[in-house]
Amino acid sequence: MKKLDMYTGNLRYENIEFTFVFDGKKLKLIPPKKENAKKWLGKRVGKIFKIEEKLVGECNETSGRIIFVPVKARVELFSLILTVDVKYYIVGTFVEGLTGRIAIQGPEIDHIYPTTIALERQEIGEGGVVNIGLKPLSETSSEKEVFKVGDKEVKIYFGIGVSVDYGVGKAPLGLNSVLFLEFEPTEDYDFIIKLLELSKNFIRYLCYRRDIVFASVELSTPTPDALYRPLAMIYECGESDKDVDLSKGERSVKYEYIKGVVGRIMEDILGGKMYLEHIPDTYKSGRRINAGRFVMITAGFEWEFKRNYPGGVKKDEGTLAAEEGAAEALSKLVNSSSGKLKGIFKFLKKLIRSDSLELKIVQYGKDYGEISNIFGDYLYELNGESLRYPEMGKRLSKQRNNFAHGNIDQKFEGLALLDLMYLEYIIYIMQLKFCGIEDGNAKRAVNDLFGCHMSM
Repeated sequence: MKKLDMYTGNLRYENIEFTFVFDGKKLKLIPPKKENAKKWLGKRVGKIFKIEEKLVGECNETSGRIIFVPVKARVELFSLILTVDVKYYIVGTFVEGLTGRIAIQGPEIDHIYPTTIALERQEIGEGGVVNIGLKPLSETSSEKEVFKVGDKEVKIYFGIGVSVDYGVGKAPLGLNSVLFLEFEPTEDYDFIIKLLELSKNFIRYLCYRRDIVFASVELSTPTPDALYRPLAMIYECGESDKDVDLSKGERSVKYEYIKGVVGRIMEDILGGKMYLEHIPDTYKSGRRINAGRFVMITAGFEWEFKRNYPGGVKKDEGTLAAEEGAAEALSKLVNSSSGKLKGIFKFLKKLIRSDSLELKIVQYGKDYGEISNIFGDYLYELNGESLRYPEMGKRLSKQRNNFAHGNIDQKFEGLALLDLMYLEYIIYIMQLKFCGIEDGNAKRAVNDLFGCHMSM
């Protein structure tokens, strides 16, 4: 279904039949010349109000339904015309059927699950005759993996879509990688939008940047013969206006490295368990470091360390006994004091089992260094230095604390930038290992994602 520049039609809101005009970003609702409409709108002149529910209309251009998902922001009201900012809109015929599958295409997905998977043979014969054989669709799809959104089960997998075009100036045969999500047929569009946004975060994680593009999002309904029939297309407002640099599109975690744990990753992202706050907006912005980004990356390491080491840094029996003795001594002081002094003793007691960033980095080096040292050793040697986890931890801890506490007048140690670059690799290693990915694939994922070009 071709995307249009303008949509018009009618929709009912607050029992008023509005005429709508939509330009792909803003939805204008024009009321009828009726007293009840003027009265309802008149009460809202000069007042702030929002439209948060979905708006369903009948579209003139498609002869079908169109659904608008508004941005939850203030609605403009001028000359009794409502102007609503729209986040998503869903266009289709909606003849019959409930949505049971989402199919997503985009340039990043083509890199994560390469279309070359579909090629069975390529032959160049005499006279320039080229024969290309494609595998059956059943052989180009990945295994279906399962995750849950609330009490709803969702199956996720990748596949290859084939298209034929007889138009002039266009490739006659097109191959596109597709991310599929299947679920019990539904008309719950809040659930569908939630899956779409979850999928975006998933692809952002695999590409380590936020400016990813979904070129096509198709909704389908299952048929009696176990196939799917297209129902509608979902569009995100402003998506086509993004100025995206695809020159680094190959930098991504490939599906082959995360095979078998895709459902686990989706559940961790959905539940807010996997740290994603440090992901940069673009590839270029990810190469620029400021105080905020420095703190966010170190926070990402601490978050993932806590997931991998819920009991904290590993300690010997002597250290544990000493901590226990100190805690008991401070407990006595807490019980025998009052006021501000009591509060200070409580604070000191909490610090006893609080592990420093330096100790956490050293612990990482002991347990996971075999996986990431290949990248760290090369990175530091390239800059005339050596990888030493204790020194790395001290530099990062000192600089992080200076930034976090506003000590911007303190001298910045240049090596801390090198440490931070390596820490980005480490965060991915910890996340991938937590999900159960074996060492070799964790290495390959980091190698591809950060363009390290190391021989694995």
